Formats: sequence, structure tokens, C-alpha cells
Amino acid sequence: MLKRFMWTMLAALILTGVPAVGQPEQAEATTSVRHGAAVLATQYHGRPYRMGANGPRAFDCSGLVRFAYRRHGLSLPRTANAMYHSRKLRNIARGKARRDDVVFWVSGGNAYHVGLYLGGNRIIHTGDSRGVRVVKIWGHPTFKRPRALR
Repeated sequence: MLKRFMWTMLAALILTGVPAVGQPEQAEATTSVRHGAAVLATQYHGRPYRMGANGPRAFDCSGLVRFAYRRHGLSLPRTANAMYHSRKLRNIARGKARRDDVVFWVSGGNAYHVGLYLGGNRIIHTGDSRGVRVVKIWGHPTFKRPRALR
């Protein structure tokens, strides 16, 4: 319990001081979602990975993203690939990425992994025995933003 509290506090401190990639964040009418999904996901740091899990006791990659956004009133499809092809998300350039954007790893036009962008070239995701965790972005992912967030 103390460990989860410490991770939550650390994430909150980091997230409040980390500027977005490219340019400073702008205030928006949707601030309840922006700055919300990623912070919520960090509260589940260390939770185990389990294929097909939707939380809150365990997650898979898309389950974590879906859980975090659903808690803020935005329903996303269940799988990483369905999210990637959803009309609820729009492509954005990596340089315009902001906290709470959705990050996909794609091969052959199909997404095989997804996470939430935290800022500072970091995401929160899960996908193996290490469970939910914060890592630096690797490779060349695709960034998308819910259309509800301008």
C-alpha cells in the first residue's frame, strides 16, 4: 500500500513538472480528461500484466488505456488494434504529443501494443511480467489523440 502511494506521489510530481514534447501545453476546455488518464494510470503502477485483463487488479496494454479513459468519460474499443483503427482517435505528429495522448506500436497496418503518453518521452504501459510501469518510448510509434480533445 505504501509502495503504491509513493509511486502515485512520484508520478504526480513528475507529471506536473514535465512539459510536453514540442511546445508547452495549452489550457483546454477538456482539462478534466487531459492530465487525468495518465495520472490515473500511474496509480496502478506495479499491477500485474494479464492478457485480456481490464483492471483494476490486473491489466493488459489496451485494458490499461481503456480503463484510464473510461474513468474520465471516454469509451475506447477493447483491443490495441481496434483503438488504432477507431474514428474516436486522430493521428498527431510526435512533436505535438501531449500528456494523455495514446501511443501505438504498429506493424503491417495493425497495432500490436498501446500505452499512454506521460510527457518527457515517457509512457505508462504494461505487456509483460513487470506489470504496469513507466518507460522511455522506444522505436517509432504512432501518436493519436481522442477527437474529444482538441
